Amino acid sequence: MEEIAAHPVGWWAELLATSDHFDAPFFVEELTSALSPRVTNPLVRREVELAAATVTRHLQRPLDAHLADDADAARSRLRGTLARVDSDSTRLAEAGVISIAVGGDYPGAASAAEPLLGAPSTLLLVMTALRFERFDTALAVRLLAAGRPPEEAIRYGALVGRYAWWPAWLLEIGTRRAMDGSLDEGVMAALDMCAFAKMTPAQTHIARKLLSGDPRALRTAADHLETIGEPAAAADLRGGDLTPVALAAKLMTS
Repeated sequence: MEEIAAHPVGWWAELLATSDHFDAPFFVEELTSALSPRVTNPLVRREVELAAATVTRHLQRPLDAHLADDADAARSRLRGTLARVDSDSTRLAEAGVISIAVGGDYPGAASAAEPLLGAPSTLLLVMTALRFERFDTALAVRLLAAGRPPEEAIRYGALVGRYAWWPAWLLEIGTRRAMDGSLDEGVMAALDMCAFAKMTPAQTHIARKLLSGDPRALRTAADHLETIGEPAAAADLRGGDLTPVALAAKLMTS
């Protein structure tokens, strides 16, 4: 079977560095839940689960010296167990990933888990553990899976995530523009104005075409705005500013 390529450890480190709120206990718990059932050796599986539970308790109460000692002992015991057991890398791969995670090397654990869990599942786990607020995690995962740099994926996830209350058609446009790299604050402002405009289906149809960048629709809208006495809005559309889209869509159907 062909080995599944994984993102390198440095790439995962770059992704984890985008947040100051990485939830390490959640990451260790969820990674263990996903991988420990695959560990066929009962002794190894028991040590894996014990180490994960012990280390998680310490991560939740990092100032407790007793829990710190317990976590160190659990890590050492797991490493010793893995060293003694038949070192068939296929059978012990999952246990090895958890050993890396309880050791605190979270980028290394994510990189080692990716070939086992698949990129989408690993990305979703890590993105959830980053604990971003008002954030479109699904969009960020799609961007990362498509090969976009972590910083860009996080930026777009945060940009779209602020507007989760928008109608579905506007979120669809925002997502599509993020995927093709054409989403910026100006486009988001235009989408936001459309969200507040309470458009009819006919107006929404026109706005969709304008927001997609359809050259013919933009020329027609700009000409109409100029004709009815909105030269500034017309000039904005001709210059690439989509802010007047909501106004144009309403006036073109009035």
